[in-house]
Amino acid sequence: GAALVDVVVAEGVAPSKSEWRRLLDSGAVSNVETSEKITDPNFKVAASITIKAGKKRFLKISVK
Repeated sequence: GAALVDVVVAEGVAPSKSEWRRLLDSGAVSNVETSEKITDPNFKVAASITIKAGKKRFLKISVK
């Protein structure tokens, strides 16, 4: 699977990898389906997932 940080930066959810890591460190990133916090900066996307970053940013990732 692809690294979540690469997908998030490519899609414009976070402006940079550093900003994405700051969001992870502050606990602002979670999996919408399971409500689990994502804290691993090297998180790999293996299956389809919906991510919430902060209060208003969402990203649905579909794995084919």
